[in-house]
Amino acid sequence: MSTTTNPGSRAIDVRFGTATLEVKLADGRELIAPLTRYPRLRDGPPAARLNWRFTDGGAGLRWPDLDVDISVGELE
Repeated sequence: MSTTTNPGSRAIDVRFGTATLEVKLADGRELIAPLTRYPRLRDGPPAARLNWRFTDGGAGLRWPDLDVDISVGELE
């Protein structure tokens, strides 16, 4: 997973829309990606989607139950 060095590019919250992954960043931006880009997240059970963790101080996100890792840089 690639990481980003810009402190503003650190994730501080994660939400799911009906068909989107929504990541709020420390600098106030919100990145929104369609779940079609992440089929394991899209198809995973709601409880597994809610079980996520920050990685590398917020530069990445991990869903251990779904074996999904996403870097903030990948979403930008």
